Amino acid sequence: MFTSWIKQNPGRRFLRCPGVSGRRCDYFEWVDPYICDRVAQIILGLLVRMTHVDGHNRELQTQNTGLKEENRLLLESLIRLEAANKSLLYKFKLVKIYATICLLAYVFYIMS
Repeated sequence: MFTSWIKQNPGRRFLRCPGVSGRRCDYFEWVDPYICDRVAQIILGLLVRMTHVDGHNRELQTQNTGLKEENRLLLESLIRLEAANKSLLYKFKLVKIYATICLLAYVFYIMS
């Protein structure tokens, strides 16, 4: 069984000789009943819209894949930056402690 996609009979199924061993007879028979021109136009319009939607869907899937990769890279960067920030906060606390010790040593030196 085959399906016609010509303008006059879109989606209409038919039987024909399969042409075994390169030989073909003239057998042809419609399986589905005739459809009026308006229905054929609607089917063709829907096929065009479906093709457009499929193309748009592929574009969105490609965009989504790219965004997933960008998100993964940003997450890796965030993890590295959080680790660097933690290290800098630790160093800042050490500098504050060192500055406090130096100030106290200076005060004790002056007072003595």
